[in-house]
Amino acid sequence: QTGVASRRPRSGARHVTTPRVDRFLIIQARRQPFAIARQHLQSLSNVTGTRISDQTVRNRLREEEEIIMEYVVPRTNAIGRENLIFLDNARPHRAQNVILALSNNEMNLLPLPPLSPELNPIEHVWNMLQNHLNSHDPHPRTVRELGDILPDLCHEIPQEQIDNCIESMPNKCPAVIEAQGASIRY
Repeated sequence: QTGVASRRPRSGARHVTTPRVDRFLIIQARRQPFAIARQHLQSLSNVTGTRISDQTVRNRLREEEEIIMEYVVPRTNAIGRENLIFLDNARPHRAQNVILALSNNEMNLLPLPPLSPELNPIEHVWNMLQNHLNSHDPHPRTVRELGDILPDLCHEIPQEQIDNCIESMPNKCPAVIEAQGASIRY
């Protein structure tokens, strides 16, 4: 029949959690990255009254690991294993399952101190990109226009400038150590 939609039977087990519960578990895991599944399960039960198994909690949190396996590992293999992955204290970078997944795949991890963006090369690259965007004429008025010009703006940043930024990182470390991990002007 035309115009009639119905759910077809699917193979495998029925998904026992709602998207809202999945989101709660992921947020909870990011807030408490070293908690075990049972602790996340207890938080879920206390807040929502939802009861699920420890294994379901582990399954939902494993999805972040799948993102690492699908996107991070292949790109790291492509650019070379000797490169570092900077962990800049963003919640997803601090999550225990993310750190374990990266470590289990023999990634070279460099955790950065909090409040020290000057040690993270990508922060400097974002700044370079922002400067190129600010000087672009005409300035994009919509998200679509921004999306159209961003690839060109990225290519306008000279690789030498990015390399210089990365090579300057060892010179910044003593200043950050002296400031006890606090932000520095460099």
